[in-house]
Amino acid sequence: MPARQGSEAGCGCGLLPFSFGKTKVTEIDTEKQPEENWEEDDLDFDDPLREDSKVEMDDDEFQQMPSDSLMSDLYKVQVMDKTRRKVPFKDLIKSKDHRRHIVVFVRHFFCGMCYSYVKALAHQMPPERLAKLSPPTTLTIVGCGDPILIPKWLEQTDCPFEVYADPSRKLYTQLGFAINTDANEVVPQYVQKYAQSFTRNLWRSLGLAARTAKVSGGVITQNGGEMIWIDGELKFIHRMKNSTDHTETYELLRLLKRQGQEMGRRTPSIRSMNIHDDGGTASKRSSWARYIGKRLSIISDKGN
Repeated sequence: MPARQGSEAGCGCGLLPFSFGKTKVTEIDTEKQPEENWEEDDLDFDDPLREDSKVEMDDDEFQQMPSDSLMSDLYKVQVMDKTRRKVPFKDLIKSKDHRRHIVVFVRHFFCGMCYSYVKALAHQMPPERLAKLSPPTTLTIVGCGDPILIPKWLEQTDCPFEVYADPSRKLYTQLGFAINTDANEVVPQYVQKYAQSFTRNLWRSLGLAARTAKVSGGVITQNGGEMIWIDGELKFIHRMKNSTDHTETYELLRLLKRQGQEMGRRTPSIRSMNIHDDGGTASKRSSWARYIGKRLSIISDKGN
């Protein structure tokens, strides 16, 4: 499906005309936030998309699994909760009561499309339903903006899930999430189904951006994706190809059911539902290494 180019695709409402800077927020009470956890190095306030920083991938790379060594490093990356408390990323996929963990990486905290996606997740995959699946499942959301926005974002999206922030975008970068403002020509079902709430979500996201114009909602060109772990092992990854490419909720539920059915069988480890070891694993790993190298070189050039 051809992708639409241009600024109108970026967040469901266009690239927001606000300046994201490191100055102090004016309308959100920060007095109760633990200042000892605040570090400027944790934030990543990139410029909006430049043509030379647009990152594209081949179709097979969107489902390619990260290496075990890369995941080992990523588990040590610190994310922040709504109080700016830092926790290792690995803690998000550990629970004595749940064997399966879903982590959804959304775009920036002002993205209207992601507002609708969270609404779809909340209605079709609420925590109580996930907990009754086999195996019991939990879902966590990670965004790439300032963690100070999380409380208001939770309120405006009616989000029932735990939300964390990766403002440094270390996870997004190392996992190879795409950078672009494209969008599918076909509107995703999670927007169609919640079309009425999408308009409301759009105004809410604009309102949040207007009230917090001096706080970064995240890099507006950064896309996300979805990942699933079972018993601590990564089983599935989907990287968004563009700003409207979250995995549909019905597809996630179908995948969760399939995984549950396979749990009692003796099967090879499923590293990805769409990638099989056909003898080309080494070549795929090499391709992935080249892609990550490209991402890191772009970020390095932008920092110089």
